[in-house]
Amino acid sequence: MVAAWLLVAPGARAQQAPYLELVETVPDQTGSHWVQVSPGAISLREPQGAYAGQIAWSAPPATMDATGFSITVNVQVQGPAARIQAGGEVGGSGFDIVENPPGILVLAEVGESKSGSATLTVRPRSGLADGSIAELLVGASFGPHVIYRYRVSNTAGGTTGGMPPPLPPQMPAETLEAVLDCPSEIVRSALPSIICNIVITRWRRNTSAPVEVLMPAAIDTFGNHPSGLQVLGAGSHDVFEWDSPYNWSLLVFACPSQQGTGANCYDSATVPDAPASVPIIVRQKGGPDVNLLLTMNVIGRGGTGTGGAGQGTTARIGSAWRAGDFLHIETGALTTGPILLDWLSARWQIEPVAGTPFVRFRNHWKPDHYIHVESGTVAAGPISPDWWSAMWLIEPLEGGRYVRIRNRWRENDYLHIETGTLQAGPIQPGWWSAVWWALQ
Repeated sequence: MVAAWLLVAPGARAQQAPYLELVETVPDQTGSHWVQVSPGAISLREPQGAYAGQIAWSAPPATMDATGFSITVNVQVQGPAARIQAGGEVGGSGFDIVENPPGILVLAEVGESKSGSATLTVRPRSGLADGSIAELLVGASFGPHVIYRYRVSNTAGGTTGGMPPPLPPQMPAETLEAVLDCPSEIVRSALPSIICNIVITRWRRNTSAPVEVLMPAAIDTFGNHPSGLQVLGAGSHDVFEWDSPYNWSLLVFACPSQQGTGANCYDSATVPDAPASVPIIVRQKGGPDVNLLLTMNVIGRGGTGTGGAGQGTTARIGSAWRAGDFLHIETGALTTGPILLDWLSARWQIEPVAGTPFVRFRNHWKPDHYIHVESGTVAAGPISPDWWSAMWLIEPLEGGRYVRIRNRWRENDYLHIETGTLQAGPIQPGWWSAVWWALQ
């Protein structure tokens, strides 16, 4: 899905307070080879040609006052190989939207090209804090954006053209707060990895400064630590769409790995029946760090602990290639596409297969439905416990956020959406269509 959105927070001019002055424009650094971002435009082109989207908008003003400004957003989408949706909407805080239409909604069927446009009037609200920094975001849903930073003043005296004098940038004093939510035990060498959460309850909200999670003791890029725990999930996230509390997920594995499982432990190993720890730093520029210590008791295989391998994990399984698409059975058949967060049909219990590195994917809505390839094509339905066609290996990729999912019975078959529909089959190493991630 390609969608355009506007998140607006104050701007600047000079008739009546508040007065806002544009002080910085920052295009998002996406790092994606199929996204281009610049002030006033975003281009998205999927590498295999499945879709393309163009989002363009009129430049926000350099200054504004309480009378506000108008901004026009244009969206064009092409869908040569799949149904694509593009949309625009306005939201946020610190302003009122005048003549707000329902938003742009453009649907492109196979072989079609469509476009839409909307002009919106934005007015800042009174009561904005003097000297604060407010931000206007323009961009694509589930994708990149451009940040326009404004400085707020409630006085206009003594300036040319009524503009307020320069003000030193100030940020609200919101102290970063985070705690760990993780099982106390982990089974040595057991897959799938345990999902732990860093629960972040406070952070600075009116800033483009991301929240970072750092692993200062990691000995390699695979997340291995001297304690023998492999922890994946370090990185940096923008905070604009976060709600409190925000769960930052980590994958935790107790080395050593079993042969052929894809867990890159190398010589790293935990000590059975002993605690293992990993220091974690949570950081947002301009504030103090939060130092956490992840500590778990390592249970030897065959022990009686309650580690994650025996508990299973419930998650939504999303495509890394087509943002917003998740595995679900809402319409009966197993497929991928946009979901609502309350759909039980899109939630899957990841059940370890005892004594193996494999798992089954069991639907939360229909508990007798498992993902399998017994008939040759991927489907969800009742199975027999001995079906290897319903057993899957989760193969973590470097960085830990993403995985591939490979079948046990047909060992060259991976879940992918390369042709636009969900399939299980051989893949190429560079296919992002075969890359998945978990959302709790």
